[in-house]
Amino acid sequence: MNDETAVPATTQAPPPAPAAPPITAPRPDVHGPPVTPQATGPGLPGVCVGLAQLPGNAHLDAKALAKILGRTVRTIDRATARAELPRPVRFLGRRVWLVRTILEHLQARQDEALEAAAKHERKILQKSS
Repeated sequence: MNDETAVPATTQAPPPAPAAPPITAPRPDVHGPPVTPQATGPGLPGVCVGLAQLPGNAHLDAKALAKILGRTVRTIDRATARAELPRPVRFLGRRVWLVRTILEHLQARQDEALEAAAKHERKILQKSS
């Protein structure tokens, strides 16, 4: 075969890879409606509404909770050790939290912080009088 009859090589780029499906956590068939990781409120960056969208009796493992909060499993473990999150329970060999338990824990921490701030303010007002 001579050079004149050779088939020219194509220089087309390969077709683009298909777009990855959106990540949802937890699975809707197990935990209720899908929630996008670190779902935010309308126009409010940093406001996580993912937990509030789930039913209170939904179970979350560390991986699902990390996705919802936009953190790593290691960060979830550290937050649990610091009591920033409630302790999980063992269920079928996994550590899980009930959504309701997490929300109640966060509300209790918020109430304690508000009470401590009010107590501090009263103390300052007493000293200044």
